[in-house]
Amino acid sequence: MSRHARTILKPTRCTAVGRGGVSVFDNVVTSREVGTVAALFAESQFDRGEHPNDPLASMLSNERAQSLPFVGPLGRLIDQHAKQFGMKNAGHEYFAGYLARTRFDDVASLHHDNTCCQNCLSVLYYANATWEPSWGGETLFFDESGDAACSVSPKPGRIAIFNSFLLHRGGIPMRNAPVERFVVAIFYYCQEGLQKIASRGT
Repeated sequence: MSRHARTILKPTRCTAVGRGGVSVFDNVVTSREVGTVAALFAESQFDRGEHPNDPLASMLSNERAQSLPFVGPLGRLIDQHAKQFGMKNAGHEYFAGYLARTRFDDVASLHHDNTCCQNCLSVLYYANATWEPSWGGETLFFDESGDAACSVSPKPGRIAIFNSFLLHRGGIPMRNAPVERFVVAIFYYCQEGLQKIASRGT
């Protein structure tokens, strides 16, 4: 676990969106760790289209995902999010992770990560080494009326935690962005969600 992960846990900002919310954390990992993760994905043995439901993404093995330096402190960050938005302790467990790579000519769709219950959570880690505001790529979150309610810029090393049922769309870089936008998505299911998935498989 990084030095920053042990000392800086408070969210940069929290935004209520409908019945859930978005918590943004910066400085959880060190600048060196940001560079290490960025280099891993930029060198890229990860090909787009390997995710069964997303042509812009590839699945990460459990071993690969859980070895990333920002994963260690996620339990405490999830606790902060739950406390901020009045969620019960739902016994969240790691479920799956993937890497999304987008460029200016891609198309992103509105979607929910999971609608089986209220307590499952999604985590986004913005994995570029550098990113300029003029390059775009913001993640947008929408309220129950379909109105855009929150925007998260892809600042390198930033983590966003949100309720998985929230409608959202990954950002597409502007044409002037010289690199692809890299985002790691990790899903943490609550016990209710895990039980529902288990029951579907029986």
